[in-house]
Amino acid sequence: MPQTSRFNNNEIETIMNEILVVLENHNADKDLSLIALGNVLSHIFNHNVHGDHKRELVETFSNVLRKSVS
Repeated sequence: MPQTSRFNNNEIETIMNEILVVLENHNADKDLSLIALGNVLSHIFNHNVHGDHKRELVETFSNVLRKSVS
């Protein structure tokens, strides 16, 4: 069953493209890009997700990421 989102594809694509432009403007290679994005994700999880929900959301996110790159 496909994942549903409360965000539309245009919102997601716009933000994604803006992030990619920033990485390109800094000539960030694969490793630097992954480190920076990983740190952003850690920041979001640590500052915006609280309590027991954090572990569950990290696990869900990890599983979705794993499936999307397989």
